[in-house]
Amino acid sequence: MKRAINLLLIFPLALAISIPAFARSRKKGISASPKEHTYYGDISDSNCGAHHKMPANPRQCTLECIKHGAKYVFVTRGRALMVENQNDPKLEQYAGEHVKVTGTKTSDHKGITVAKIVKVIRRRRKPKA
Repeated sequence: MKRAINLLLIFPLALAISIPAFARSRKKGISASPKEHTYYGDISDSNCGAHHKMPANPRQCTLECIKHGAKYVFVTRGRALMVENQNDPKLEQYAGEHVKVTGTKTSDHKGITVAKIVKVIRRRRKPKA
């Protein structure tokens, strides 16, 4: 009987101690592995980012900048994320295009490792009422 009472007292105490420690580890972003997410945006280059400076179309501008030493970036919501796997052949195929990218952001959220790229049609924004 004493043993059962001791267990009933120790279990809530151990639970009360472990919950804050678990919450702190989740808050710091400690996780088992990063997850892949899907993002919509444009494949561009590090020189131009979201706004291409050449009078040509975005595809030609991106490919020309890449030839002159720029790196591929993925522009989503006005932010340019550096593409970590620059040698992916699909980057050249979809340069300057609006795409759906499945990938994993880097831990500092300034880059993305691309797993899959699919071209999509840009949706029109609904007019504000």
